[in-house]
Amino acid sequence: MANMSFIRYHPLQGMDSGSIKALPPSLDKKDIGNFPLWLEEIVPGAFRLRSAEDIPGNDLKDTGLGCPNCGRHLKAISRHWDGKVHALYICANCKEG
Repeated sequence: MANMSFIRYHPLQGMDSGSIKALPPSLDKKDIGNFPLWLEEIVPGAFRLRSAEDIPGNDLKDTGLGCPNCGRHLKAISRHWDGKVHALYICANCKEG
């Protein structure tokens, strides 16, 4: 039986305006090639923030990430991993629904 799990890649825009919004997702990682930040949704409702370039964790600490599904604020549930792999986020609103 084939594995039916897919990673969804959500490119992010608006870093310069302070309110980061996820664009429509893709199942192909190549589609995020021109974006400096994106969310990887490996488990539905859990989003790992990733970046193309090294970014110190403190620079992203208060970043206002919007949920790709409902637009509400995502909550970090883990710490920064390294320069390109950042915190894991969840949406309390979607988790309740």
